[in-house]
Amino acid sequence: MVYMDAIYGFELYNEDLVEVHAYEMSDRQFRYKCCCKQGFHSHGNGGDPCSNRLEFRTTHCPHNPGQELCIVIDGKTIRKLKSN
Repeated sequence: MVYMDAIYGFELYNEDLVEVHAYEMSDRQFRYKCCCKQGFHSHGNGGDPCSNRLEFRTTHCPHNPGQELCIVIDGKTIRKLKSN
C-alpha cells in the first residue's frame, strides 16, 4: 500500500488486498502482471483509458481465486490506444 499512502495520503489496511501496477492500457482493457508469475491478466477499463487512478478488482487467476487487488494506473502505464 506504499503507493496509496504516499500519493493519496491515507492508509487503507486490508491484509487481503494486493497492490499491482497496470502494465498496459488499451481502448477497452488494462493488463497487469499476475503475482502467480504465469503471465498477464486483463480487466475492462470502464471506458476510461486516459486517467491515472486506482482500480479495485478481484483477480481472475485460478492460482489465487478471489484475491483482492488494488491496481495502480499511472504515468508508467503504457497506453496503446487506437487514437495514438
